[in-house]
Amino acid sequence: MPTSTSEEKISVDIKEAINRLQSTITYGNKNGYRNCVFQVDDIELLLRLVTEQTPSSQWNADGREDPHKGLIDQERYKLPMGHLTDDELANGAFMNYDRKLTVDELANGVPTGIVWMTAVKERIRWLSRTLVKALDKEVSISTVD
Repeated sequence: MPTSTSEEKISVDIKEAINRLQSTITYGNKNGYRNCVFQVDDIELLLRLVTEQTPSSQWNADGREDPHKGLIDQERYKLPMGHLTDDELANGAFMNYDRKLTVDELANGVPTGIVWMTAVKERIRWLSRTLVKALDKEVSISTVD
């Protein structure tokens, strides 16, 4: 049973694609090439829709506004520890998230575990939104006839 608007839409899209495929199979290929194109499109749609997907964020899947708008949609280097590459940040967080710092290290600005975890959290949010934007561009480019 669908639990969200997006699941209901997917359910409707799947039913429509199945109906078109059944119609094509039942009535034959009366329209020639055009019908074949629709059949391929419907198969691709079905495969895409039935594949388990986890949304980048629930607020986005529900069509709500980004609660972090303005904080995350900035240049990558402006994020916490933005000077680090993804690999450097991942490795640094893994190695330092629970490390006990000395008083000297704290006084000299060595990042604490919470600093590392905040940087990771913000980087994940930034990467997620950047990926969604890139995929949206790809979809809009591929749907232009």
